[in-house]
Amino acid sequence: YLEDVKLPKDLSEKQVKWFVRKASDFFIHGGKLWRRGSGNAKCVIIDLERRLSLLKEVHDDLGHKGVYSVRVHLLEHFWWPYHGT
Repeated sequence: YLEDVKLPKDLSEKQVKWFVRKASDFFIHGGKLWRRGSGNAKCVIIDLERRLSLLKEVHDDLGHKGVYSVRVHLLEHFWWPYHGT
């Protein structure tokens, strides 16, 4: 949908409104999927296979700081479903 603006088939009017509203939070740039955050924040979407290695990489890059620092950094720059909860 983000590339061709074609809606999925067989959606009710209510589902179309929900889908379009949710889709407006996302965009494609440089071949990557991004999510719009609050204000001007933009976060790249991280696929399932990359998440664990990214957590380790950020932890190492931040000098082995604790969970809070790693979580804050990830929330500012990356996004995947449920990682902020």
